[in-house]
Amino acid sequence: MTLKKFLKKALKFLLPVLAVLAVTRFCHEKTGKFELYKICSDLPFSKEWDTSCPSKEELANLKTVFNQPFRFIGKGGQAFVFGSDDGKYVIKFFRISRLQAPIWLKAINLPFLESYRQRVILEKNGLLQRDFLSYATAWKELREETGMVFCHLNKTDFLSQKLQIYDKIGISYEIDLDRMEFVVQKKADLFFPYLELCLTEQNQEKIRQALSSFVRLLHNRYQKAIKDNDPNLKINFGFVEGHPIQIDIGRFEKSPAPISSMEAQKEIVRIVAPLRDWLETRDPRLANYLDEQI
Repeated sequence: MTLKKFLKKALKFLLPVLAVLAVTRFCHEKTGKFELYKICSDLPFSKEWDTSCPSKEELANLKTVFNQPFRFIGKGGQAFVFGSDDGKYVIKFFRISRLQAPIWLKAINLPFLESYRQRVILEKNGLLQRDFLSYATAWKELREETGMVFCHLNKTDFLSQKLQIYDKIGISYEIDLDRMEFVVQKKADLFFPYLELCLTEQNQEKIRQALSSFVRLLHNRYQKAIKDNDPNLKINFGFVEGHPIQIDIGRFEKSPAPISSMEAQKEIVRIVAPLRDWLETRDPRLANYLDEQI
């Protein structure tokens, strides 16, 4: 066979393969990289992650929340996020595929791969433990500060609820919530856009209330000896009907000892530094007010 004929045959084989790969990649990007298998798990029950069973009244309220479609909003480091049609809630399904070693790696039994296999499994288990403990801590101690409505970290049988979700391109899925790990939060306006709106409205009382209540939120968290390893104001905090909440709740860490007032103040000053700079360029009086609140 001549080289020319060989290349022609190779191209005939490769072109369809490349086309399939290109289409797959295109669809993957268009759906925000969401695929159903990425949020499904075979995780066993863990007492450390257990949250209280909701009361009859709470279950009735949850039914109201879940009896509407949720549509894809975006993807974070820990979860895929969907928003309710009424605009009041978000549900976060954990990216289980990121928190567990691949099935093939768990099943493989080759001596030369054993140390790598064990290392990956340990690393993934550490990530899972860290993230789920953070969400359990938020549910038990910071429910108001995080706008949490429900936390479901173990599989259950009391919800008996299917949820309809839509991905980024409108494909519908029906989710059995008892079989999933997820959290529900109130949907918040992002931190700086909310403050910008207050400034645009020239509502000094409203923005001062927002600033003081935000400092109080941080103070309350430190009083409970809970630290946050990712205090990004731009994307991790927001406001619900004028009240501040922490949107990202996957990096909390319970301190074994109480946090002193001096340490708490130092941390609050560090966290709000970008906010203070932002206020200084818009209204130095508000920057001074923030200092007073701290």
